[in-house]
Amino acid sequence: MAKGTSAIDPSNYASLGLTHVQYDASDPLAKILALVTLSPIFLLCSYVTIILLRRELTFINALIGQLACEGFNWALKRLFKQPRPTNHLGGGYGMPSSHSQFLGFFAAFFLAHFYLNRPPSLRPRTLINSMRRFEHHLAMLLIAAISILTCYSRHHLHYHTPLQIIVGLSIGLTFGAAYYYFTEHLPRKPLRLPAPLAVSESSSPLAIRANRLLQPISTSRASATANATARHRKPRRRSSTLSDILLPELHPSPPIRQILLDHPIAIAFRIRDSWAVWTDGGIEGEYGAWRREWEARRASVPTSSSSSAAHHDQNDVGRLQRHYVLMKLALDEADKSPPTDTAFCVGCVLSVTSDDSAPASSHVLATGFSRELPGNTHAEQCALDKLVADFAPTQSSKGTTRIPTLDLDLYTTMEPCSERLSGNLPCVQRIIEFNQKRAAFTLPRDMLPPALQDEVSNAKGQVRLRIRRVFQGVAEPDDFVQCQSQTILRDNDIQVFTVRNPQNDGGQLEKDCLRIARKGHAPKN
Repeated sequence: MAKGTSAIDPSNYASLGLTHVQYDASDPLAKILALVTLSPIFLLCSYVTIILLRRELTFINALIGQLACEGFNWALKRLFKQPRPTNHLGGGYGMPSSHSQFLGFFAAFFLAHFYLNRPPSLRPRTLINSMRRFEHHLAMLLIAAISILTCYSRHHLHYHTPLQIIVGLSIGLTFGAAYYYFTEHLPRKPLRLPAPLAVSESSSPLAIRANRLLQPISTSRASATANATARHRKPRRRSSTLSDILLPELHPSPPIRQILLDHPIAIAFRIRDSWAVWTDGGIEGEYGAWRREWEARRASVPTSSSSSAAHHDQNDVGRLQRHYVLMKLALDEADKSPPTDTAFCVGCVLSVTSDDSAPASSHVLATGFSRELPGNTHAEQCALDKLVADFAPTQSSKGTTRIPTLDLDLYTTMEPCSERLSGNLPCVQRIIEFNQKRAAFTLPRDMLPPALQDEVSNAKGQVRLRIRRVFQGVAEPDDFVQCQSQTILRDNDIQVFTVRNPQNDGGQLEKDCLRIARKGHAPKN
């Protein structure tokens, strides 16, 4: 090799067409569109990242469909064999555009998914719910925008003709919509199959093994005789007709989605479907679980010796002895609830706001438990109605007399409901409306804090009541609805705390609240 020459032979090198994009350097828009046209690569990386981190079955299914759509495009290009508009840009055939078909599938699949799983509009409207709805609509808008821009980039950069782009986009949209319908929408629906193919709700692989292990073994002589008789009994031949063969009787079977998620492989790899549990894919539910654990860990951090017990951190409020005692009182009220399998058994206590070590009996203004009053009444509703009945609100005094405000603490063994399947007013809305009415009540002097007694005397014994804090024993599980009352209460300037035993009982208070709440419910498997 002569001195000064290179061992690299340019003729042996090729460009990786997957990421190689050429554009007109004099066109300021071309460089931006050159990045946009690489969106399929970015989306594939996003697929893999989300699947590894979240293990979501929906994204696994979307990636499989995306690759199948690409394989279909590969076959169509070799079927049509239509060249690209220019010979020096890109290799291979141009009909249909693979980029357009890729983004068409992506747009159809996820626009359908986001539309069918859009967050509901809550009443009353809250900042958090409005933010979730805005984010949802923004995501759908971005999906449509990136799809349109990618298709346009293929035309602007002269890689495809308009017809090739339109055909590719149409095929992708059709493929994506059909794929979503048959692999995401239909598999969530219960099946009706002939008896030999039908699967019962409890016949997942793990359930079958559990049932076999839990099957009682009988050693009685009577059962042995019965088993022997059954073995020697000749099976009765079932008469069949032509209609039975052509139109067999259909039996209910669980959705295919459930069968897949209950498979041992799915369980081993922790594959899940968050949208089957939460309508928002788990944003609020998972954040709520994280927030409760975060606050619990912060509250468990020991304070310095120089800190006074009177100057506790706000996150420690739920661990104060006073609130634990009042929550136990609410738990006693919950145990009075008549059992039912269609609602929870909850107890509620309304008390004057205080963080004293021991609550005074005079501080308790009202109590209530589920279905205490006629009708399908909740504990918070009963306590508020009894408060109004015992200390009937009066018209505000005329003149310039200032009526002081007395803050109340509401203790409930379970998070107040934000939605009621019966259509009745949710408890969280009752709490907010109670504060908004600002009615004047007449309370006995011994129920008032010393600091307010003189002010109340000047106001002819009247005081306005306002629920300032809500203490809950446990968050509402998703047995009936997805509760978002903590967010709604905080948006309306009402603090929410979870009460815990000051002695760290390992979450026994929470377990007791759930146990009593589900009194009358069928045991969970």
